[in-house]
Amino acid sequence: MFIVKDDQADVPYAITLGKVTDAEGVEITDAAVLGSLKKTFESTDPTVVAIVATDDLSGSLQFGAPGSASVIAKVTTKDDVLLATGGKDFTVTTGDPAKVDNIGIAITGLTEEPEPPPVEPGVTFRKGQK
Repeated sequence: MFIVKDDQADVPYAITLGKVTDAEGVEITDAAVLGSLKKTFESTDPTVVAIVATDDLSGSLQFGAPGSASVIAKVTTKDDVLLATGGKDFTVTTGDPAKVDNIGIAITGLTEEPEPPPVEPGVTFRKGQK
């Protein structure tokens, strides 16, 4: 399982296929046959881990809302017979602190005076004038 923060930058992925064999265990090397295999890569929750595919076997993962998700790769025949599957699990947590909305300060035993209004540049006041 991977544990990542939701502000983690996108990361690349690559899927590799092992040896492809027929029912008798004979290796298939014919490019046309290998090219006819369907490859899919999906997330169980794209709001947590999203897949941005470049092609059938590579792309990048984006991390979103905190939660859990799995990414699952499948290889099927052109007739949708499942030949192989593999997956990875992710827990996405809240990211690092990036902002504090405000800070309150309480001072006990003193009375705070209001701030005087700002003075405009070039404006002068005479004695007693407000």
